[in-house]
Amino acid sequence: MDDCIRCNKLLNIIEGKLPSCDRCEGNNQVIVFCCQCDGGEGAFLCEVCNTHHCRQYSEHRVAQLNIQPSSVIRKPWKMKEIANSRGEPWGVAVSKTNSLWAVADNTNHCVHVFDSSCDDQLVKTFGSRVGSEIDEFNSPEGVAFDDNNCLYVADCLNHRVQRIDLTSNTFLHHFGNKGNGNGQLDSPHGITTHNDRLYVADTENGRISVFCISSKTFYSTFGEQQLGKPHGIAVNNQAQLLVVDYKNHCVYIFTPQGDLVKKIGTESPGSEKGQLSYAYGIAVDLNGFIYVADSINHRVSVFDSDGNTTECFGSRGSDSGYFNMPCGIAVRGDMVYVSDRYNKRIQIFKQSGHDWYYSQSGHDWYYSQSGHDCQSDHDWYYSLLLICILVCSYYMEDICTWYTS
Repeated sequence: MDDCIRCNKLLNIIEGKLPSCDRCEGNNQVIVFCCQCDGGEGAFLCEVCNTHHCRQYSEHRVAQLNIQPSSVIRKPWKMKEIANSRGEPWGVAVSKTNSLWAVADNTNHCVHVFDSSCDDQLVKTFGSRVGSEIDEFNSPEGVAFDDNNCLYVADCLNHRVQRIDLTSNTFLHHFGNKGNGNGQLDSPHGITTHNDRLYVADTENGRISVFCISSKTFYSTFGEQQLGKPHGIAVNNQAQLLVVDYKNHCVYIFTPQGDLVKKIGTESPGSEKGQLSYAYGIAVDLNGFIYVADSINHRVSVFDSDGNTTECFGSRGSDSGYFNMPCGIAVRGDMVYVSDRYNKRIQIFKQSGHDWYYSQSGHDWYYSQSGHDCQSDHDWYYSLLLICILVCSYYMEDICTWYTS
């Protein structure tokens, strides 16, 4: 363990790698501050350039770890474990009426459906090859459920949305075809449903296209004046439409009629608090909190209903709790599902209060509200080594004096 040099408070655990200063090219000459002493963010001070570095934006981070028992968290599902698939997961969605959830496997042109009540076992795969027939996909992106046990798939390069009845496992019909006219789509990505409406992020047309589900007809479009390349879309508990824009790096909130209510973000890419960088996915929970798959920042950014950043978690990497281009995101209760695209897996997180837990093989992970990091089993050895190094460094002068005497 190490003490905060400002308040002598005992820090919990420092990540296995020493924090390094980007400006000083990894000299690893740092002083560690605890979260409380650095405005709640946590930081380290490089002794070479005397620069403070915020934990979440440094290449190597200072992490707080608190092991907590839990038996309800599931290990991450990796796409290569399902039928030897090595595809890339994109959209992820959870059912509104049962325990099913679905993932669009973009490179294998199929959609997998799982059951969380059966330890997230695979129950059905739709599509098996690239094609344009009624039961085929070409780079599926977004997925969504309705209240009638139907699954919707944004069949991106077929420029349509397919509807599947999960009771009979049959393809019913599709919405849209390629073009920019009413009822036409161009490379649709995110989709969501609300009541009798299907909302489609019509990405290359730079708009939201709306269809009437029961009549299978086009209804309206909106967002042409604001949107660049809309990707993810969700509906909150006020029936407002939340759209994350990949090109404009922000979230737009619209009324059900398509009037702009609010914009969240800066319209320029960035990694500072409140900024997004080429974000793909979006979800909202029952309390109005907004979850964004902040893709190029390799994290999940969380905002309250007013658009204020409440927390972020994740950073780039392949270990549990890290991301490599998160694309899709969905929320069910206190569970958050994230499609980790280039790591070829889905990671499932659980929220308890404002703390994030993640589990793999029975080991539980803690994310502080302002923290981003996790630790795997082998990191304990590095942590022990780090502690020894810090202790020796602290007493080095006394050791040298004792030795020379």
